[in-house]
Amino acid sequence: MKRNARKGSSGSAKPHDSRWGSMVKSMREAQRMSQEELAHELDVTTGALRNWERGLNAPGLRARRAIAKFGESRGFPASVWPAG
Repeated sequence: MKRNARKGSSGSAKPHDSRWGSMVKSMREAQRMSQEELAHELDVTTGALRNWERGLNAPGLRARRAIAKFGESRGFPASVWPAG
């Protein structure tokens, strides 16, 4: 029995909705921040941030709130963030 139910037939992880990850990466790059710097600002691990940007995971509610708050403080209005 396979332990990781998220693996596809190709053996790679099943991608998540990557809209949040794309927005996080765009915001990070616009601010000229490293993944480590933004992860610290959002109080998440660098690995979590990296996985969002790669579309492997989506941020949870707490992280989405932190992302939106950080984004708004840097000129990225809430209206640009994906719903849900």
